[in-house]
Amino acid sequence: SANPEAPWVASAATDAFGDFRLEGLATASGPHELRIAHPAHGSTRLAVNLAASGVVLGDTRLGAS
Repeated sequence: SANPEAPWVASAATDAFGDFRLEGLATASGPHELRIAHPAHGSTRLAVNLAASGVVLGDTRLGAS
């Protein structure tokens, strides 16, 4: 959710290529906040709009936690 107080909706771990899939989100459910974190590489938050075909993020840089 775009609301920082909103509850977690889904979580996932990446595969060896850094790809991940979040299950359980409704198709075309609109805006969400995606939080990406790694203990050694920091974190970032992205605003995404979940479309019917999903979202491809491409490369995402993490910053200091």
